[in-house]
Amino acid sequence: MANKKPALGNDPFVTRKNPLSYIEEGTVPPARRSDPKRAGIEEGYERYTIIARSDLIERLKDYAYVERLSLKDATEKMMADFLADKPIVPKNPQNN
Repeated sequence: MANKKPALGNDPFVTRKNPLSYIEEGTVPPARRSDPKRAGIEEGYERYTIIARSDLIERLKDYAYVERLSLKDATEKMMADFLADKPIVPKNPQNN
């Protein structure tokens, strides 16, 4: 019984790279190279969540479908068209 092999075989951590080696090399581990909150977002865009009426969301989806737009593009067009003729005053003038 003393010669019985472990149930998992070899130690699963032997083949992994030593975490301290990233510090010695001056690199960042692959999983931490980018901010996960920014994953899939192009430069100049921001992720923002809103709560809206269900009927308006469905109308937006229908509009996007008919115009062959993504929901992102339809929402962006909707906001740009709505704000085009509005006088906008920055909320923090000293930061601009």
